[in-house]
Amino acid sequence: MTNHHIQIGDIAPRTQITITSGNLAGPWTYPFPIFTDADIEVYYDGTLKTPTTHYTVAGAGIDEGGTVTPVGGQEPTVGVVVTLKRRLVIKRLTDFQDTGDFRAKVINDELDKIVAMLQQVWDAINARAVRQLESDSDATLTLPIAADRQGKLLGFDASGNAVAYTPNTDTYISLSAFMETLLDDPDAATARATLGAVIGADVQAYDAGISTTPLTEGTHTVFIPAGAMRPTVSNGCAAITDVETTAGRPDMQVLDFDASADEHAQFQIAFPKSWDEGTITFQVFWTSTATDTDGVAWGLQGVSVSDGDTIDVAYGTAVVVTDLNQSTAEDLYVTSVSGAVTLAGTPAAADMSYFRIFRDVSDAADTAAEDARLIGVKLFYTVDAGDDS
Repeated sequence: MTNHHIQIGDIAPRTQITITSGNLAGPWTYPFPIFTDADIEVYYDGTLKTPTTHYTVAGAGIDEGGTVTPVGGQEPTVGVVVTLKRRLVIKRLTDFQDTGDFRAKVINDELDKIVAMLQQVWDAINARAVRQLESDSDATLTLPIAADRQGKLLGFDASGNAVAYTPNTDTYISLSAFMETLLDDPDAATARATLGAVIGADVQAYDAGISTTPLTEGTHTVFIPAGAMRPTVSNGCAAITDVETTAGRPDMQVLDFDASADEHAQFQIAFPKSWDEGTITFQVFWTSTATDTDGVAWGLQGVSVSDGDTIDVAYGTAVVVTDLNQSTAEDLYVTSVSGAVTLAGTPAAADMSYFRIFRDVSDAADTAAEDARLIGVKLFYTVDAGDDS
């Protein structure tokens, strides 16, 4: 403490800092004056910390306050709210003697401490306690004695007075007759009866095995882009190509298939366990390299390979879908959904399914003279389980 007489301004004796990576190691500023290092309390969230063990203080006896710095290794983590609070022991030990010296500094220090204590009390009452507004009507907010409030709810009556309510007996607020009946129900079954809710008809019953119940008896889809495919080693299509339409607009990744001979690409997928291991159908997304009014035929065949089985196995029967009377280069074309594709092998859970897609130039509907550009394939498959557990 210095010999300087500090000024106690109109400043709240408490400040808070939210910790970030930038202020983790401090120092943290407190804007209110303190008399000694012991006059400040430091909290990390709600935990009171110990001086010198967790932090050090600078600035005691200075009007503008000072700083608190965490000790190395005792820094709070990011997101913690640090509270710096002036806490004076409310007592007075100074006793002025009759006919003794009347030193201004001693008197000022005593008055400063009294004002600081008043600020401390005011902060506790004004900012940290439940209280009425100055403009509010008078009300009795004194709590009933412990015996009268034990095991009860604190509430306020029609005049705003504090009242201890007995659960399940006293009326707290006005409720409709229906709500009173519902709230009085002792269990869920009685409440459902009051609501007229029937399990299985109006509400879904809880079932520990509900996650294994089919989501819906329907079809799911997965899209395989051309970028996830590769030309087959034999009779493969052209390698993946990046095609720019106009700068700043969508580019395409495509596989080009000639018009002169069947060309192929391959991809593989591990279907989810919820797949019913049945047939699949498909749609082809493609575009053209030139303006034409002719058609293209796309074929797809597949085989399912189980763990430990050879991959050197023949594909199943191909299914072909055609797209006719296309007209403009770089337009998006989408075929209709194909017929059912049966995968060779014996499809089972955890299988790898291999697919080969090709342009079937021998099909009578494949009359386009230019390359057909494959953008991707959408597969449709059926699930018979709600998850893959």
